[in-house]
Amino acid sequence: MIEDVAGNYKLNAKHIFSLSWSSGGPAGYACSLTNKKLTGAFIAMSVFKPGNLPPLENAKGHAYYIYHSPQDRICPVRMAEQAVKELEKNGAKVKMVTYEGDHGWREAVFDDINAGIEWLEENHAVEPGKQ
Repeated sequence: MIEDVAGNYKLNAKHIFSLSWSSGGPAGYACSLTNKKLTGAFIAMSVFKPGNLPPLENAKGHAYYIYHSPQDRICPVRMAEQAVKELEKNGAKVKMVTYEGDHGWREAVFDDINAGIEWLEENHAVEPGKQ
């Protein structure tokens, strides 16, 4: 997908982020662990199952913004907390932000997404090829 978009638009290689939520979260984690062009991942209200992912050592240097509700009954917050712990242990920069309510986006969804993107812009991985 990155190559397809880059074929039509000029991309800033420092700021190629993924946004995934709920059942898309595992794919977001997997892509961040296998695609060096991604420099940050915003993952919201998702499960984290490290046994189903590529090696977490690949998280080194990457940035993750995790958005989760402690009241989420579909994807328990302990999974997001485990993601923070495991990703940081493997050298990633991670910020977890919580919100009130159950599973799903809330009223200030665009403000919350914007806050995550701003954090990723400040904490993104090194641009590929510039390490």
